[in-house]
Amino acid sequence: MLSAARGLLGRSDDAHDPLAPRSLLTLVPDLVEHDVYLCGPPGMSDATRAALLRAGVPAGRVHSECFSF
Repeated sequence: MLSAARGLLGRSDDAHDPLAPRSLLTLVPDLVEHDVYLCGPPGMSDATRAALLRAGVPAGRVHSECFSF
């Protein structure tokens, strides 16, 4: 699984935040040069979108689709 290989999975009380802007930029150093596609529940998508914007990804490069159960 890609997320496990990249260290994106962990306990919810883990001190490492994989969605922190610095973590995102460490994982993908040229992140701001890419389009990012998100799909997930609204809370996760909103948090990820906010982190991407704080990391410097232009809003026009963040594309998302939300769903809920």
